[in-house]
Order: sequence, then structure tokens, then C-alpha cells
Amino acid sequence: MKQFQTYAKKKLDEFADIMVEYRVNAMLPCKTIMEKAVIGIIGCGAIAKDVHLGNAFSNPRLRVKWCADLLESNLEYVKERYAYENLTTNYMDVLDDPEVQGVLILTVHNVREKIIREAAERGKHIFVEKPMSTTVRESY
Repeated sequence: MKQFQTYAKKKLDEFADIMVEYRVNAMLPCKTIMEKAVIGIIGCGAIAKDVHLGNAFSNPRLRVKWCADLLESNLEYVKERYAYENLTTNYMDVLDDPEVQGVLILTVHNVREKIIREAAERGKHIFVEKPMSTTVRESY
């Protein structure tokens, strides 16, 4: 698990780089090149608890504005361990926030495709931990 956590941390760093670089290159409002990218985490279950929440909240270039999960117990886990800003059981709160630049989608397979599509339609950067889709058709 430690090796995977290290790999996931590296990938999250790259995700932060992409969002910050995009803001600079697109000449979007950005005070400094090291300004934090604003993200939301959708899905706070097992993989989020084991790997991604800790990496995201401790990354100096990310500001975790939202955590979303259908299960209150997963949101309670976030409340007890991290300096959260907003918690919700409705992932659309995350996607509809214009300040959120990117999302970590860490949900179960059967709901992921819809969330990915909705995030893409809103112009969000997307980090998907697990397979993006479960069928070839969903991938297109």
C-alpha cells in the first residue's frame, strides 16, 4: 500500500501542476504561479480514506474546497481528520461551484461515467482513480 500511496501522491502533484499551469497559460486570474488550485473530491470511501484524502489535504498547491459522498459516515471521517471547507451529499454542489477547477472522482464504478461527463461539460479538470469506464462504449 505504501508504494501505491507514493505513486498516487506523484499523480496528484502532476494534476495540481496541470491546473496551475493552465491558469497561467490561459491568463486566468492568478495572484502568483504558486497559487493553490481549487479542487473538489467526489467519493470519500475506501480508496479516498486510504490514499487520496491525506494526499490532497496535505498538498501545498491544492485547496480542497469540497468533499462529497452519499454516505454521512464517510463525511464524518473527513470532519474528524481534516480541515475541510464544505461537505455535501450532493456532488452537483461541487460541480456547480465556479471556483472549483478540478475534481477527484473516487466513486464506485456504476456511477462514475455520469459524474465524469457532467464534470467535463462544466470544464473541470478530472482525476479519476479507478477505470474511467467499465465498457468500451462508455469510454467514447
